[in-house]
Amino acid sequence: MPGRRSESVRERAVLALLTFPNLKTAARKAGVGVRTLKRWLAEPDFKADYAEARRRYLEAALGRLQRASGKAVSRLIQLVGSADSKVAVRAALGLLDRSIKAAETMDILLRLEQLEAAAKQGGRNHAYQRPIG
Repeated sequence: MPGRRSESVRERAVLALLTFPNLKTAARKAGVGVRTLKRWLAEPDFKADYAEARRRYLEAALGRLQRASGKAVSRLIQLVGSADSKVAVRAALGLLDRSIKAAETMDILLRLEQLEAAAKQGGRNHAYQRPIG
């Protein structure tokens, strides 16, 4: 079982993997060798810790994007009214494209939730119910 110092180094390694673009730099910043880092990445516990840290990092980044998306949409809506027709058309197309993708994503999520609910009930009543509207 690794000691506290070893755990600290491993935590530093996970952070370095999230922060730096390659194994060599991450290993150097974590204070370990590249071979050590590669060996750790092959260990299930370290791999799981790294995957969990990546998931949390991604969730935080997505949260920031979601908070900024309202401003982005407002700006695109403003640009649709631009006197420059090229700007207006690009903004309009961007809004349409994103709204279609969002609708498709919401539809897929709904379908997935319905399938998961049906699977929990033993596969009964698994017909997809398309949302109205």
